[in-house]
Amino acid sequence: MELLIKVCDILACITIITSLSLVTKSYKWWLLYMFSNIFYTTVTVHAKLWGLTTLGIVLFFIGLKNYIEGKKKARII
Repeated sequence: MELLIKVCDILACITIITSLSLVTKSYKWWLLYMFSNIFYTTVTVHAKLWGLTTLGIVLFFIGLKNYIEGKKKARII
């Protein structure tokens, strides 16, 4: 279990940084950001950091909102 948490921690770090750096190029990178928040939330739940767990859940929905808004803007253009 500890190995899984360490892998999730590393994946969360890499995917959040990557997705946030690429989101200006395409709205589709918000999907990777949402997926990476699942790793982040897994790590914080395991560590019993409830405030950061709530943050991860909220950030997931913010990523979803940004994806939907980006998709709407892409259709308009």
